[in-house]
Amino acid sequence: MLAQKTEQSEKVQGIRELSAYLHGLRALNLSGCKIQVTGNNKKRLAEWQDKIVQAGHSMVIKKSTQQRLSATLKPLNLKWPLWHYINEMLDLYFSYKHYCLSEAKRKVE
Repeated sequence: MLAQKTEQSEKVQGIRELSAYLHGLRALNLSGCKIQVTGNNKKRLAEWQDKIVQAGHSMVIKKSTQQRLSATLKPLNLKWPLWHYINEMLDLYFSYKHYCLSEAKRKVE
């Protein structure tokens, strides 16, 4: 999901997408990032903040007139030179993870 979003330069716009996005950051061992969230829905902001803080990140709120929340894909002030290669890295990571799972299943059978 994160790789697809970064290719299209989109934003995360749902709680499920946010969970997948945070999982992608964790897979890359990126912790303590500042996630910028735009929107004006206080109830949803609290839900998003809980999810982001539980994942070990902090949230920066950018006020907006729109009710729907969205999060920028690149964490704020992230000076990680590999960010430009994130699509390829995530493809490799999840391919390897899938390979390991299929090998484990084969050994059980």
